[in-house]
This record gives sequence, structure tokens and C-alpha cells, in this order.
Amino acid sequence: MKRETAMENKIFGVIDIGSHAARLGVYQIRAGKTEELERLSVPLLLGKDVFNSGRVSTRNIRLATEIISDFVNVMAEYGVSERRAFTTSAIREAMNSEVFIDRVKRVCGIDLRVLEPSEEVKLTCLAVRERLKGYIRLKKRKAIVCNIGTGSTQFYLLDDELVVSMLSLNFGTLRLREILEDAHTGARSVHQAIEDFSANLVATISRLIPNLAADALIVTGGNTRSLLNITHHTKKVANYASLGEKDLRAIEKKISGVPPEKIAEHYGISDHYAAGLEPCCIFIDKLLANTFANKATIVVTDTRSVVLRDMLLEIRGGSDEFEKDILTSARFTGEKYSYDAAHAEHVRSLALSLFDKTAELHRLTQRDRLLLDVAAILHDVGQFIDTRQHHKHSMYLVANTQIPGLSSREIRIVSLIVRYHRKAMPRRAHPEYASLPEEERMRVASLAAILRVADALDRSHDARVAITSVSLKGKNLNLGVASEKDLSLDMLSLKRKKDLFQNQFCVNLKVVR
Repeated sequence: MKRETAMENKIFGVIDIGSHAARLGVYQIRAGKTEELERLSVPLLLGKDVFNSGRVSTRNIRLATEIISDFVNVMAEYGVSERRAFTTSAIREAMNSEVFIDRVKRVCGIDLRVLEPSEEVKLTCLAVRERLKGYIRLKKRKAIVCNIGTGSTQFYLLDDELVVSMLSLNFGTLRLREILEDAHTGARSVHQAIEDFSANLVATISRLIPNLAADALIVTGGNTRSLLNITHHTKKVANYASLGEKDLRAIEKKISGVPPEKIAEHYGISDHYAAGLEPCCIFIDKLLANTFANKATIVVTDTRSVVLRDMLLEIRGGSDEFEKDILTSARFTGEKYSYDAAHAEHVRSLALSLFDKTAELHRLTQRDRLLLDVAAILHDVGQFIDTRQHHKHSMYLVANTQIPGLSSREIRIVSLIVRYHRKAMPRRAHPEYASLPEEERMRVASLAAILRVADALDRSHDARVAITSVSLKGKNLNLGVASEKDLSLDMLSLKRKKDLFQNQFCVNLKVVR
């Protein structure tokens, strides 16, 4: 309650550096509600640079620092106390991204965070859920959500409202248009090329995302917002609308062959969104034809407001509201590799129980608890390749898996926790472990120590052991366990695997029955 009171009337700023524009949102908390005080958008053609040459031009780096400096001044005028700045595909892919981020830091004093595709999926999903409350029920349904950007596109599958899998592709409406126009093809050839490219892309997605034939298709992104400008040209644009195949083809007919600048002028949208309308429309049409959905639900979202909500949650110290999705996606990954779900769930239960009961000993965070949770679910997936050395196979599979809501750094940490759930303890001689910063090496070692104990306690793979108590007496950590069955195998396994726990936390682990 004190944290809520402390945030009352505070002003927050969020900067979004996109592929074709820089945006600022300024917000204030009043009576527990978020009020938007300012919204600014300035053209910044980073995507045009990166998608053509692979680099941000020096001209646009200078322009970006000027724009962001202006944003900093606006935030100062409002008395902003907390701020976040993020960027997506253009800077993520730029060969000189580090230079861009460094100049923004040195010139503007702003720490610019590059969002990864899995983080974009999280933010998009939260924004879509917020918008669709009371409009579309996703409970007990499968839905494909497609976030079409100007530089990249993310797809994810919802099952019973939760994200189970995702796919990120370097396909964007602006990127595609730039490539085709650089090829100097005529308008008719461009249209056919977009048709062919979209058909091939949808076929690829169908292979990579299981169950593409969902009964709902939800589409979001800047270009989709522009579609609503066309369909709602004479009235206010809603936050969502449904478009069927006839609607999409009617829009195609209106804009096909029309110069983007004329589309932009007529419908009141930016030139860059206008240029991407045709690829966007054709792609949605092809995607819709490959699902069981009758219409595509177009949703207007605001990433900045979701980033703000995430920032407020972080300040309040709450748990990640995307946690259920992260765990559902981890289980979906386990199913893909034919994991032993019953064993994974019991090891997870034991690991989390041990984590919670030894909080004063390890002093780890709630985010660390979530990473342990994911590692416990996936620790044996390497058996899909071979039971021998399966901890190493598990590490490889996890390290090369995208889990929505987890960053690549967190995925790397989870992969190493999984790697050390058996056999060798963490060593600097291991390249993957040695490459981590010291603080993260300690996180891996501490969480792997807990997972080793939990896995040992279910050596029989039949959930026969329950942890009843944990008490620290001097150098001894007494672990109370209960079971109606013989524990000889499990205790032998624990004797072999408790070494890391004892070394990491400087205790003698003793089992009490």
C-alpha cells in the first residue's frame, strides 16, 4: 500500500524508437489510474537504413539524438520521475547498433533497451488481452496472434488464453516493400511478388507453428491500424474491428497501384504505413485462408502503455503477470520433446518448495524462482536425443528455444541450470558457464544446486517423496521428508548430488524422516 501511495501523482515517461518513427508517451498516476499527459511522434527512418544497408546512417544517428534530446526536455518540463526507453527490430538488426545505443547514452543520457522478439510477444499479448476484454472470449479456444511490424513480425499460438509457442521472422511490410522497389519492378509485378511471397511465408509458418488452423486470428501492428483508417475513413477509428476476406480484398482493390503518398494524403496516415498497406492486406488475407477463422480481428495496441505497466509492476515489486504464459510455453516445449511430464512436475514442486523454505539461505529473487521453475520443467528434455549425456543435450535444446517472456540472457541461464542438474558441477573450464558475468554464474550455481537436490529426491520417478520441513541448525540444514515407500534409491542419488548445494550455501545437508 505504501508503494501505491508513493506512486500517486508521479509522472512517468516512455520512449519508443521504432523502424520509422520515434515516439514519446508521458503519463501520470491519479487516483490509482493512469492518465496520458502527452503523446509525440516524430518521423525517423531507421528501418530504411538498416533494411537496405544493414547500418544506421550517421545522419540518422545524429537526428535520433536530436529527437531524443527534445523528448528528454519535454519530460523535464513535465517533471518525469521514472522513464524507460526501448527499441525493436531496426536497431536490433543494425550492424552498428552498439554505436547507436552508445551515442544515445552519451548525448541524451538515456539507456536504450533493445527489445528481443520474445519480449515483444509478451508486450503485444498483454496489450491485446487488455483491448479485447469483453469483446472476444479466448477461453478454451486456440488463436493465432500476429504482430505485423514494419521490420519484423511475431506470431504466437494461444491455447485457452495462454501463449504456448512463438515464431519471429524478419518479415516486415516496410522491409518487403523496400526490397521489391529496389528491384525496379512495375506495380503489377510488385503486387504479384507480394502475393507469392506472402503465400510462401504462410506455408512456412504452417510448418513451424503447429495447429495454425485455429478458430481465431488476431492481428496487430502499425499497418493494421492503418487498415482501420481505410475501413473507418468517415468515422472515428475503434480499438478493434473484424475484417473478412471480402473486406480485405476490397481494401486491396482500393489501394493497388495507387502511389503511397496519395493513399497517405487521402486517408490521413503516414507515407510509410501507406507503403506497407498492400503487403499487410495481402498477407492477412493469405493467413486467414489457412485458419478456421472467418474473420481477422484487427486490434489497435499501444506498446508504450504496456511498457509503462511493466515498469509500474517492477516498482511495486509484483510478480510477472506473464508468468503463466512462460510456464505454459515451457510445458509445450517439453511436450514437443516427449518429456516425462509427471516427473518434471514433481521435481518442479520439490525445487520450488526447497527454494521457498531456504529463502534466508540463498537470498535469491522471485525472478530467479521463475527461472528455476522453467529449468525444472525442461531439465530432462535432452533425453529426446539420448539418455546418455542428456543434461548436455537438454542445455542445447533449451539454449535454442524461444520462450515468450524470457530474454535470451535468461534462456542462457536456464539452459545452464538444466546442464548442471546432474553430473559435473559448474566450472570455469566450461565455456558457456565461463562466458557469464560473475553474478550470473552465482545465480546458475545456486539454482542448479537446488534443482540437483530436487531431481535426486525423485530418482524413482514416481513422486514418492515430499519435503515437509527445512531447518538450519548451526552448519546443518535438516531436510524433513515424508514417504510411505522405500527411499533407498532416492537417498543414494541425493548423497551423490548434494555436493553443489553444500558447497554453494556452506551447509551440511541432512535428511530427517
